[in-house]
Amino acid sequence: MAVGLAKGDKGTAGLAGGVAYLVYTATISGLLQLFSPKNTIDTGVLGAILIGSVVAYLHNHYRKVELPQFLGFFGGSRFIPIISSLAAIVIGAIFFIIWPPIQGGLTSAGYAIAKMGSLGSFLYGFWLRLTGAVGLHHIIYPMFWYTALGGTADVAGKTVVGAQNIFFAQLADPNHHGLFTYGTRFFAGRNYDVRSSRGRFSNVPLLT
Repeated sequence: MAVGLAKGDKGTAGLAGGVAYLVYTATISGLLQLFSPKNTIDTGVLGAILIGSVVAYLHNHYRKVELPQFLGFFGGSRFIPIISSLAAIVIGAIFFIIWPPIQGGLTSAGYAIAKMGSLGSFLYGFWLRLTGAVGLHHIIYPMFWYTALGGTADVAGKTVVGAQNIFFAQLADPNHHGLFTYGTRFFAGRNYDVRSSRGRFSNVPLLT
């Protein structure tokens, strides 16, 4: 995200984006250990998109900044990772406060869609296609593929969330029989030929 939106010096933007995301996740983890050690926060792709966008904005506005002479070494492109890290700390603290109720709401929405049956599948597909027309579909489907909205299952003794994560975890488990059919409705219009995949999935037959 940061590299794609940067207007110049994209290498620095990519480095700053990586550093900022690490600081962002470390901030959330640190706050959880201090104030809520039993809970977890998973912002998924939304956190990465936000951090990348903020870093790109800061990079485009401050990559040519000139600092006082005694701080001159930290001016220009060197200033971007510094200010991006500070911004990531603030964003991490904000998400620590606002994300738990949002995460709970997403989980509740997942249960609601599960109870809707065919209507839930229709609503998912409708919003996916509607947002796809303007290139925003990537905001919709990752929530179902990688979070509890797409379901939760125990695979090989581990709790796995997200339709796609569950699907591939079951394929990778030699002791598992059957597949996560509930989550496959969130693959509508997106085909996976696992036979073309490399590694341990290369010999798995394509589901029809």
